[in-house]
Formats: sequence, structure tokens, C-alpha cells
Amino acid sequence: MAAFFDFVTGTIHYSDLPGQGRNARRRFAPLWKIWPLMDPVEEVHHVVFVDGIYLSHKLVVLIACTKSYVLGWHVARSENATAWQALFDRIAAPDVVVCDGGLGITKAVPGS
Repeated sequence: MAAFFDFVTGTIHYSDLPGQGRNARRRFAPLWKIWPLMDPVEEVHHVVFVDGIYLSHKLVVLIACTKSYVLGWHVARSENATAWQALFDRIAAPDVVVCDGGLGITKAVPGS
């Protein structure tokens, strides 16, 4: 785990490891599949901004934030009501949600 952390933070590169990092690539492969879970947010915010950031064709990170910081995120295959609901279930219902009207968001917004 320490070697993976050093690699992710840029302290070492594959080329610095024995065998040009071939063994490290195999050892690190399962670690790339771990997504951290956020803690529930109980503090109510007046305005929350939400959007989806696509990392690939079938991988999106749904993000809820204020002007100051990220409140939470949820990794999903697409923007849909179920995925948005999973994000909203982890944060306190805001007074106002600002969004781009993406897929499924209106059905999942608390109180809509």
C-alpha cells in the first residue's frame, strides 16, 4: 500500500521500480478499483451545486458542492434518477439545488 501511495502522489514512477514496474502494475491493479465512500453530510446548506463529470463513456462521478467545498460524490455508470438519489441520500436536503437539468436529476432532487 505504501508503494501505491508513493506512486499515486508522484514520489515514484513505474520506471523507477524493478522491471520497469511490471510487477507493480499487477500489484496495484486491484487498488485502482477502490472508490472511497464519503461520510454522510448532516449540515443543511442553503444552495448546493450538482453536476456529473464523465471519466469515460460509462463512468461518471456525480458531485454535490457549495461555493466553498465538495459535500459529496457518487460514482455511477450514468446520470440517472437512481444514481442521483444515491448521492442525495448521503447529504442533508438543501434549500436550493442548482443543476444543468441532466438526466434523472429532477426526479431525484429532494422536495421536487
